[in-house]
Amino acid sequence: MSNVEVRLEHDETLARVVLNAPKGNILDTAMIEGLIAANRDLARRPTVKLMVLEGAESKNITARYTTMYLLQTPTYQPIREYTKLIMNGQWEQGIAKYNEVEPGRRLLNDFFWENYRKGVYVVGYWKYWLKLRGLISNEVVRPPLINITEDQKSWMEKRVAELPW
Repeated sequence: MSNVEVRLEHDETLARVVLNAPKGNILDTAMIEGLIAANRDLARRPTVKLMVLEGAESKNITARYTTMYLLQTPTYQPIREYTKLIMNGQWEQGIAKYNEVEPGRRLLNDFFWENYRKGVYVVGYWKYWLKLRGLISNEVVRPPLINITEDQKSWMEKRVAELPW
C-alpha cells in the first residue's frame, strides 16, 4: 500500500491526501516522493479546487499555493474565509468564496507562468502587484533582477482594475 493516498470528493473539487504513516512519523523520502507525485497528478485536474492533507490521526492541514495569499489584504481575506467555511462543513458557501477570487488567480497565473517558462524571475511583477494592492510603496528591484516595463505595468493595472474586489 502506498504511503500517500488521494481521494477525490465533492465532484472532484476536493482532494483529500492521506499520509498513511505511523503516529509521530516524519516525512521520509518515500512519502515526499508520494506527495510530489500526488501534487503533479492533482495539478492536471482542473476540477480540484482545494487539497486537504490528512495525517495518521486525521488532523487536517489545508494546503494551497502560497501565491494565493497575494490575493489578500489585511481587510480582505477570502482564503481564510473559504478555508474556515469548508473546514466547518459549509461546503457550498466555501466554494462560492473560493470562486470569488478566480479572476485574481487567473491574473497571477498569467504573469507568473508565462514569464517563468521564459526563465524570467518575476519579482518585479510581484512587487508591482503588491504596490497596486496597497501593500508596498516601491516596485523597483535591484540588479540582477529585471524591473517590469511601462507596457507591463499598464497591462497589470488594466487587469487589476477588472478584478471584482
